Amino acid sequence: MLRFINTFLLLYIYEQRDRLNLPLKQPALAIFAVYVAIRIESFINKLQKTKILIKFVPGGCTGMLQPLHLFAKSQIKEEVKSCFIAWYAKQVGTQLKAGKTVKNIKIDFKKSNINPTHANWIVQAIQKVKDQKGVIRNECVRSGMLTVVK
Repeated sequence: MLRFINTFLLLYIYEQRDRLNLPLKQPALAIFAVYVAIRIESFINKLQKTKILIKFVPGGCTGMLQPLHLFAKSQIKEEVKSCFIAWYAKQVGTQLKAGKTVKNIKIDFKKSNINPTHANWIVQAIQKVKDQKGVIRNECVRSGMLTVVK
């Protein structure tokens, strides 16, 4: 989790502060599910030192309170599932065209084969959801974390 902070979270927050012309000490908010690796002192201290406020979603409430779980995450999961189905169908189709029978079809699920492909599906799915205007904002509104002033 400390590596996550250093290689992803801090860079993202610094970019957003810069993009929005905010001071470097402008607090940011990080919302986490209650998870053992996140509740360790060194992790919390690192976030606090970099002006990141921490809020924990109570156990059993992630699906109701964490914005990305409400909509975006389910869309990402569906997109990855769709990619898998298409990939699997292609694997079966290729083997059937090569003359194999349904009983003799073997799909290679070794990590070395599937991990790079799976990573590409995830990137593709995130990009698709990200390209939908206002998805994250709408989830923050729906969760009650953000209110819209009319």
